[in-house]
Amino acid sequence: MKGSIGIHLSQCKDKFKKESINLGVKRKMPKEPEELQQILSADKLSINLLEEYNEKASKAYNEAGLMKCPNCSRTFLPDSLKSHIKSCNTKHGTDADPFASPSKKKQARPQGIMCYICGREYFSKSIEIHIKQCKEAWLRDENLKPKSKRRKMPEPPKNFDDICCGKITEESKDQYNEEAYKEYNEKALEPCPNCARTFLPESLVKHLRSCGKVGKGSAGAKGRKASPPPRKTGAGGGSGGLLAPKKGTVKKTASKSPARGPPGILCYICGRKYGTTSIDIHLKQCKVMWDKIEDQKPKNERRKCPSPPKQFEEMKINPAKADVMDAYNDEAFKNYNEKALVPCDICGRTFLPDSLKIHKKSCKPKGSKEEKKKGLKR
Repeated sequence: MKGSIGIHLSQCKDKFKKESINLGVKRKMPKEPEELQQILSADKLSINLLEEYNEKASKAYNEAGLMKCPNCSRTFLPDSLKSHIKSCNTKHGTDADPFASPSKKKQARPQGIMCYICGREYFSKSIEIHIKQCKEAWLRDENLKPKSKRRKMPEPPKNFDDICCGKITEESKDQYNEEAYKEYNEKALEPCPNCARTFLPESLVKHLRSCGKVGKGSAGAKGRKASPPPRKTGAGGGSGGLLAPKKGTVKKTASKSPARGPPGILCYICGRKYGTTSIDIHLKQCKVMWDKIEDQKPKNERRKCPSPPKQFEEMKINPAKADVMDAYNDEAFKNYNEKALVPCDICGRTFLPDSLKIHKKSCKPKGSKEEKKKGLKR
């Protein structure tokens, strides 16, 4: 892994520059964390060093690698921002275009003062009135949560009092808005554990339904039942509903060793695979999401967070051979399947709680009236 990160970084830098040129946007290259050189030169990797590096790398990516929407201040990849800006402009009644060249760029509205709590823009006369109401709304929402889940209110930037008093210049306003955006992005928004984009808590729940669920490692795919194998041709040339192969055709035999996916450590909470360097960052966010969802349920229906399997710490520091990794992942998947998924009372298959509600609408016990009707038709 050490050898591949150096090759990847050089290619990723070139791609970042080319993408910025093609979009016509000036973007600063994200800063390289200091811990990277220590990781590359160290003989043994420590967990604390990896955590510090990954946190700084995630911040650098979120601040410089992603682009900010000029209307709602959410961060996106350049391709995603193009599709988002169309709907966001209609919502806010603006014609903002972050991809337009500076000479052609038209200011849709006068730049205001950004609220460091909600990320919206206001003028100097209305910002004080708004912040009083915004603080009350923040405290009201946080008091509904358990004490352990409550967040601190974002703090105002240094020159906030000067701006409220009317001591405004273009430079001071730009400095204030940059500091206000950092405070809002780090404390008011929450990062997605899959794509690292930042969202409001309510929007993050909706976003997680579609983010990271496409692929082999998705939890939703593991709750589904595999399709049954094709029927064999019966005696006397009967095809059993399927066409028999023509004469002269040769069937291609499947390869003895099936295609193996990329190696990784299975998360025992959500069932997805991650690398040794990213598993710690993901687990922190995955535990927070588990507790957040369970806190919304009644106390008698809340479930405990699944516990890690044995040898979990050793697998992160020293990735073992493929056989040992597969054995660990099997234990992690059993833990995920037994504790994170919920079995259906009728058929016994396991599902995520949201998927189980949909499944129960169509799942019916054997010997029901509809099953008998189907048997008579056959």
